[in-house]
Amino acid sequence: MTELYIDGIQVVLPKTFSVAVKMENPFFTKNGEYTYDVTLELSNPVNAELYENINRLNAAPEIAKRSAVLVANNRVYCNGTEIITGWTEKTVSIQLASGNSELNYFIGSDVLISTLPMKESEVPIPGDRNYGTKRYPDIDYCLASVYDRELDILFNKWALKKLPGEIEYNLVSDGNYWYPQPFLCSYIKEILKSLGYDLLFNQLESTIAKDLYICHVEQTCKWSKMLPGWTVQDFLEEIEKAYNAVFVIDNKKKTARLMIQASYYAGTSTVHVQQVKDVYEVEVEEDPEVNEHASSNIKYNFPDSSYYRWRCLSDVVKKKAKRDVIPASFTNSSGWLARLQAWFSDSRHKLTDTIYTDEVDGREYMYKSERTGSPQWPYFYMLNEFSSIERDDSDKGIELEMIPVELAMNKLQWYSGDSAGAVSDIILPVIDKSDNDSKETTDETLAEMIENNTTENVENKGKIFLAFFYGKNNPMALAGLKNIYPQPFTDEYIQDAFEQYWLTNSDGATMRLSKYDLLFYQGGYNIDFAKGVKIRSYDPNLFDVRMIFEIRNKRYVCKEIEYTLDADGRKGAWVGTFYPISMSDTEADARWILTDGKWRDGGVWLENGRWLDG
Repeated sequence: MTELYIDGIQVVLPKTFSVAVKMENPFFTKNGEYTYDVTLELSNPVNAELYENINRLNAAPEIAKRSAVLVANNRVYCNGTEIITGWTEKTVSIQLASGNSELNYFIGSDVLISTLPMKESEVPIPGDRNYGTKRYPDIDYCLASVYDRELDILFNKWALKKLPGEIEYNLVSDGNYWYPQPFLCSYIKEILKSLGYDLLFNQLESTIAKDLYICHVEQTCKWSKMLPGWTVQDFLEEIEKAYNAVFVIDNKKKTARLMIQASYYAGTSTVHVQQVKDVYEVEVEEDPEVNEHASSNIKYNFPDSSYYRWRCLSDVVKKKAKRDVIPASFTNSSGWLARLQAWFSDSRHKLTDTIYTDEVDGREYMYKSERTGSPQWPYFYMLNEFSSIERDDSDKGIELEMIPVELAMNKLQWYSGDSAGAVSDIILPVIDKSDNDSKETTDETLAEMIENNTTENVENKGKIFLAFFYGKNNPMALAGLKNIYPQPFTDEYIQDAFEQYWLTNSDGATMRLSKYDLLFYQGGYNIDFAKGVKIRSYDPNLFDVRMIFEIRNKRYVCKEIEYTLDADGRKGAWVGTFYPISMSDTEADARWILTDGKWRDGGVWLENGRWLDG
């Protein structure tokens, strides 16, 4: 028997009721599950009472977004949201949206993040030191300093102060503008929460991305107002694009997981399909774009500014530059910086038309000039830190809108007691959003609105600027002090006011795309997309399409399964599309997961969404 519950009330289905329920694997497609069209008759009292106000003007929005649960043979096939699509005096047409399709319904109409019921942080003034010294997940946002170039204001301004009788300088607030800078993982969780979903697992938290935070200069503590112009759909798709990840929606529990494609099947057990009627090969129209990142050119979509030109060289510059190599055999016992200084101290390497590639790590450098005074050392540039990934013979391109923030010199104030002391240079994020300001339509006349083609969405969408924040654990010390200023960074090395380079972290955290390639884009599964098969089966189980399937002693991954339901329940055989996957017996039952940059195995998923290592 098939039952449909709207807002907890069982509706009366027509005798001719029939629906094809298709469940799709988010690994292959963003749909997850389809929306299902149902027409209900209003001639019976149950349905009539449930939709009694539908004929009133604007009544549909009032009763929209009610829960919808479709059950057949005591199994839940859809647990989502009712969408009213039309009505007459005798009938009402609805759609049942669940899983990823339900999420797409909420975000598919270009809903702005600024309209979501997200939280508002109560930032203390002066700034709480915990938000300058701790890191995620101990805190969900930081109070890292950020400079608004347009307004000439330094938000979250910290200083170092030594009180009478104290030996060390401590972090103190030194300004009136304090606004939270949310960690990226916290922001993802908050957006999904505002849509009614709990994010049970975020695999980015097991990578260097857990320390990334969103740099912004919006003067607000409301999380919904920090990314003007961005829709929820744009943001979630950008997360998937930047980290080769996929949001997996559980329509029954209203939960979500964010999985990296290369370890999508982590913790997945094998299910055995019985009562198989037919297995036959199908002609695949085109390969699924599962390994798109591994075969595409990838680049940051940088603004056109001097800062980014040095960090991502143009094709013209790369063609004109002469090339040479710093051999790995060229070593220096005093460390990395001394090694490079020794290299560029050699007159043969003081060439301003040559780019040198270090064989040790692939980084690129160019000689600049000789420092005057004592001690003497050569100045040199680190070039092309955020260069694009260019695959041979690839005609596919991916552009990332989440980019490393610009870093520039700002002033740090020192205090001894109540007296202001020396001022030092420190490297901090800088944002110029003059081209991305929102524009109010009330400032325009009708003629101007026509001329400017003004739309209802007046928020101009800019870039999302990211940086790493380690708080007090950041190894970049200042002038021999034990205290550490909370300096954000975007790469493993940073250039100081004396044009020397220093290590920013010991975890290998960097926004270099070459690092992203190793962590997020490579290492996919061995799936034969050229040999897709169709399966017809009478197995009575309702399968999760995200499992590993064993069918006639062969392992497959599932793209989609389609069931047919009528008023009496499931009807006939179900049909699924599968692709062969090659893996060992051990790997099939003890999947691998990326943790702290290393692959670990022997664990299982728990009900609370956590991964328990074996």
